[in-house]
Amino acid sequence: PRDYFSSFDLVLIDLSETVMSLSVNKKLDVFNALALLLRPDGIMVKNELYLEKISELFDYTAQIYVPDLPIICDQVVVMGSNTVDFFRQERKDHAVGTKLLEPNEKHRLELFHDYRRTSALEDGKCDADEAESSDDNSPEGRSSILMVAEVENTTVPLKPFGGLVTKLVQVLKDGGMHPNDTTPPDDGAAATVIPMTEGHVTVRVWPDLKYCALDIHLWSSFNKMEHLRDELVKALGSDHSSLSSYRIVTGGMRGTSTWDEDHKIIGPLIEQRRNCDGVDYVREGDLNSKETHDIIMDEALGLIQRDSALAAVLCGPTKEDCKSLEAVSRHKTIDEVIVIPTCTELAAASEFSENIGDIMMECEKEMLKVLRAFASSKGSISAIVVDPSAPV
Repeated sequence: PRDYFSSFDLVLIDLSETVMSLSVNKKLDVFNALALLLRPDGIMVKNELYLEKISELFDYTAQIYVPDLPIICDQVVVMGSNTVDFFRQERKDHAVGTKLLEPNEKHRLELFHDYRRTSALEDGKCDADEAESSDDNSPEGRSSILMVAEVENTTVPLKPFGGLVTKLVQVLKDGGMHPNDTTPPDDGAAATVIPMTEGHVTVRVWPDLKYCALDIHLWSSFNKMEHLRDELVKALGSDHSSLSSYRIVTGGMRGTSTWDEDHKIIGPLIEQRRNCDGVDYVREGDLNSKETHDIIMDEALGLIQRDSALAAVLCGPTKEDCKSLEAVSRHKTIDEVIVIPTCTELAAASEFSENIGDIMMECEKEMLKVLRAFASSKGSISAIVVDPSAPV
């Protein structure tokens, strides 16, 4: 139903590759259609490796990776949202019990493997035709709906069958359908098809079991389907407690007189859910500028989950060229910084030098010695920053 769209907080998908590759119409595949079920602040979740696909649909995407779950398998789950920034959003405990996954009591991003912030503007998702109706009014795009309903515990006699079918035909007429004039089936029959201008209804009965199977197939007037089902169930003397039903989208029928109205009230209506105003997304500027560098450093250091943290900065040969040092030193979470300049011999050497391997090995030993001395006297190091001036 169209009222399903934009109504769900969470859409959890566990479908096969075959199903996910299908198309709903000329503009929508299964992924796009399911994304339209979400509220503006909703979240889509899909298991397996779908980071690339989901990042095409949402502004924010995160991939969670859990190894050895339950024993030898690795589990991957991808989340997407146009409002919820998984990188910054505060976590909320919904008190959902788990059988295999242990509580995440460490870093809030411990399970995160990938994160993406994408721009709808850059990806061309803000074009005018992206928000047009998804309904395809061409004959090739027309569909029909088959509802399979199982009605149990019927209280109306299912024999004689001819009289029962006559009663059901009247129900269809009262519901706005147009059954064709046909001869009722024999009273001893147990199955028949009621043809209509809008489709057909197949009726099969098992009187001894008080059971009736209904296949309601409509290629027009789709909005009347649930009402017809309910009225047919009532005519059989049953109710929703003894009813199970499901729907299948099938091929349509050309030449239906109500299609112009039908296609306006069925299927999804494509709405622009992405951020198309360009706010909070950098599209211009020098990525090598000090301002950009400071912003990146501030965001990265903000992930440290402790106060009075210790940091080590690996610089080039001189501190004057180490622009990371200032950004790290003034960050609110950093209490003390150790500067590790590039080894003099390594800075002067060429990568093609015959003894470059020996020089790098000696430099590594020297840096490791400095880090161990700093950690033993000050405690554990929370961040190691490699400045662009370091020859790595």
